[in-house]
Amino acid sequence: MRWLLIRGLGRLCAHWHDFPQIMREQGGASEAICLNLPGFGEASNRATPVCVPRTTDDLRARWLERCEQAGTTGEPWGVLGLSLGGMVALDWLERFPGEFACGVVVNTSIGASSHPFERMTPTALLAGAKSVVAGSVRTRERRVLDLTSGKPDAAAEKYLDDREAIAKANPIAPLPFVRQLLAAARYPGPTPGAITTPCLVVVAEGDKLASPRCSERLAERLGMPIERHPWAGHDFNLDDPVWLAERAREWARNTINASAP
Repeated sequence: MRWLLIRGLGRLCAHWHDFPQIMREQGGASEAICLNLPGFGEASNRATPVCVPRTTDDLRARWLERCEQAGTTGEPWGVLGLSLGGMVALDWLERFPGEFACGVVVNTSIGASSHPFERMTPTALLAGAKSVVAGSVRTRERRVLDLTSGKPDAAAEKYLDDREAIAKANPIAPLPFVRQLLAAARYPGPTPGAITTPCLVVVAEGDKLASPRCSERLAERLGMPIERHPWAGHDFNLDDPVWLAERAREWARNTINASAP
């Protein structure tokens, strides 16, 4: 199984850190790749859409091109999306059934089943405001890490140097970030029953950015199974990447076994 990994709001492929490698080593993936959302990283020259479907279309076009160039179009793929990346994954699975064998959406939400202040909690809004006026890149990334990680400060500190380096090498322009916020806020989610590809919902109980109720209601509305982690934060790949990779592996295995004749 090959996996496409999709990050969330204002984040880059680099913010997966070592998760792609863990997906290969612990998750049984033959390949785990990430493409940045339009307006960020290698796609910074592309306009950032203000709706999720157009974001999906941009990402899908680049993924299909990559598959064709690499000659991997005949191999099974799974998609794993975190936060806004989960919304893109849901939209993709709904509109283009059959392109992925299975999906995993992590700490995500849809407008049809959650209130705005659940999709981005007041704590997250306050932390975001403080980050905007932070005195340095390191201070800003420290505040973002406090918000998105469920680990104690000392355990999460090892990521701070990397986060600071990523932010300095890839400054996030305000306009693409705001456009991503609009896209996420406007996304109502799939119609119940519209996604036929097996999709697993994963939620971290320690998420301070989006209420865990968002994932719970999403799973209930769309009739999807849900897995819960007792303490991880919004940035699941920082807090317990092996757990997440193993769940993705088991989900893919069960999906393939269920579809076998």
